[in-house]
Amino acid sequence: MGLIGSAATVYGDHPFEGRWYGQFELSDGREISTLINAEELEGGWVLRITQVQEDRLHQPIVSFEIDGRSVSVRPIVEGGTQRWNGELDADFKRYAGEVTTDGQRLGSFVLNRTPSAGEFESVQEWRGSFISPGRDYEQVKLVFGHDGERWHGDISLPVRTISSHPLEVSELGNGLLAICPLDPPITFRIVSPSSLLSEEVPGQLLASVEEQGNQSSLILNRNIGEPFRESFRPQTPTQPFPYQVEQSVLKHPIGHDLGVTFTRPKGEGPFPAAVLVSSLGESGRDHVKHGHEFQAVWADALARCGIASIRFDDRGTGQSTLPEGAPVAEASIRDQAKDLRFLVEYLTQQPVIDLDGIGIIGWGDGALAAISAAPSMYREVSFLVLLSSPGVPLGELLKWRMSDWIQSLPLDPVKKDKVLNSYATLIDVAGDSAATDEELRELVLRHQKALAEMTAVPGGISVTNASVEEGMRTFASPAFRENLRFRPAMMLPRVQCPVLAVSGSLDRQTPTSFSLPYIEAAVQRTGGEVDVVEISSLNNYLQPVDAEKPKDPNRIRATVDPRALRTVTDWINQIVGPVPDPASKP
Repeated sequence: MGLIGSAATVYGDHPFEGRWYGQFELSDGREISTLINAEELEGGWVLRITQVQEDRLHQPIVSFEIDGRSVSVRPIVEGGTQRWNGELDADFKRYAGEVTTDGQRLGSFVLNRTPSAGEFESVQEWRGSFISPGRDYEQVKLVFGHDGERWHGDISLPVRTISSHPLEVSELGNGLLAICPLDPPITFRIVSPSSLLSEEVPGQLLASVEEQGNQSSLILNRNIGEPFRESFRPQTPTQPFPYQVEQSVLKHPIGHDLGVTFTRPKGEGPFPAAVLVSSLGESGRDHVKHGHEFQAVWADALARCGIASIRFDDRGTGQSTLPEGAPVAEASIRDQAKDLRFLVEYLTQQPVIDLDGIGIIGWGDGALAAISAAPSMYREVSFLVLLSSPGVPLGELLKWRMSDWIQSLPLDPVKKDKVLNSYATLIDVAGDSAATDEELRELVLRHQKALAEMTAVPGGISVTNASVEEGMRTFASPAFRENLRFRPAMMLPRVQCPVLAVSGSLDRQTPTSFSLPYIEAAVQRTGGEVDVVEISSLNNYLQPVDAEKPKDPNRIRATVDPRALRTVTDWINQIVGPVPDPASKP
């Protein structure tokens, strides 16, 4: 008697129970990896179909018929019903047949009974995190089982809702090659110092993962029964370091202290080196923000590629002090450039540093200080890296940011224009060295009134003497006004070393259109050497983001996308690496 029903019908044990995995070949020759799970749970049958290439995951099959070795399942696909009509072989190890819809043949399928990897006698479970282009770090669980002749494997990727999906596994020396049949596939290459069947298998293994032509490395941790706890920030450096780290406080010639961290590869050198500078303001040497240690991650990546670095606390932050008489949080681009020059000179005095391989890496508006410092140190500075750096005056960028925010609000267009006009005037006048505090106070008041009028709701923005004075502390600040007058296009043509500018395609703070074209044009104006790189799906911090599902930086696990790290380290090694002897050139 045949079995006809849905997931709610109760059946006894049946040879079709289990996992069936193989290929569905369409009439046009395309193959789709297909997994059908048939299991009896609490007296009821549950059938599910998974086709990871089609992003069809664990989809219930609510209609099916089983009559002896004849099996017909009817999944609903894209609003229509497919009929998978096939036969089990005599050993109940193979399920093959044809697929039709509305009487039309779609193709044929061959699925083989595929036990889960955890069912074998020799089983190993490994966990880790990896990153793919345009994606954040994601956890992976790999389970491998050996049947006495060969390895079998399953993969779980929770972020992609993939659970216990079969892998194509083959031996690779002492390690394994495991392929997840996504489109495009994900390939894991697992390295082991000894056979995975031996008793000497370590608790950690090094592996590489390749997806969409991009490769990255990961550490796999073996799960031996204890709960596996992984850092939410996989890139944050943790001891022991494979390089040397020295903390110190340096005395600047103008009188203030600079707290620094000097990171260098192990060995005698000489090594290339970079001064790392983050955004202007009260930033510590690690630039800790949104739970990330941005500069620490950059220093770690550089050291692992043979490049030393020194990073520092901004004036008045951490172990760095203020020059006598200097106001708190009043450091300008020019002030930060002075600190950069001092640290470049410090690097030239270190025996392990290559004097022909010293550069500056600046991020955000801190890169403007790097642009300011480099021209006067053309003998000492061999390269300049600008990350998410403005190529236009800060005033233009600030006006765009205000416009981008205002235009997104569902408010009166006339009132929004009034806010934008008042802000633009305020920025222009603040950048005029001849403007008085009285003029600025009047413009701050006008702008705040425009904001209050635009957002006229109970409990909204109110204009008070205190709010005006707060605005004056920003717009009338000597450092802020001086920074508005800084012109990257005037300084970049004077830079005599190679320049690399890197920007993320989804940067909403300093869009590529305000960065790369201007930097490239300015450097090339005097025949300078410049490379500009826009990396897809990265934000202002060069973290991976999804344009359709944006995340707050606090929730992004990646501190810096490995593509950005590799772009910079590869470029530096290319610039300062050994030059072939002319006699050996073809």
